[in-house]
Amino acid sequence: KLLFFRWDGAGFNEWKEIVLPDTATYHTTCGDSICVASGKRYMLINLTTGVQKDMFDSNSAAPNAFCLPASSELLLGRDNMSVFQDSQGRPSRKYGITWAEPASRLLYLAPYILGVLPKVVEVKLLDTQATVQSLSLRASLVAASPDSC
Repeated sequence: KLLFFRWDGAGFNEWKEIVLPDTATYHTTCGDSICVASGKRYMLINLTTGVQKDMFDSNSAAPNAFCLPASSELLLGRDNMSVFQDSQGRPSRKYGITWAEPASRLLYLAPYILGVLPKVVEVKLLDTQATVQSLSLRASLVAASPDSC
């Protein structure tokens, strides 16, 4: 389950509790929402209203959610694609980003989006999704670990 707290000026008070069907495996905030992956399913929770919206499964890939800075767009992993969604959970672009394999982590360095894949790091232009470079890394798992970010 997820527990949300609000600051009331004197301390934190419990605001909302959400029971998840499975363990939360990934989360990211985007605009006034938080995207949570529970098992392989994505859910969007509005942090102002508390309204929950079920989204879609990540299918064969482990869930991976990323918020693009300044745009309030989410990139959600589904198989070997990253799908663009707005902070309300609606598709925001016609096409997603296709990776050679499912990305375990994403990083945005304007104008590039980097995807950490099992054996390589792919560098793509965000606007065109054209691959600029693929970097083979034997230690790509180290780069993808949560402790390194």
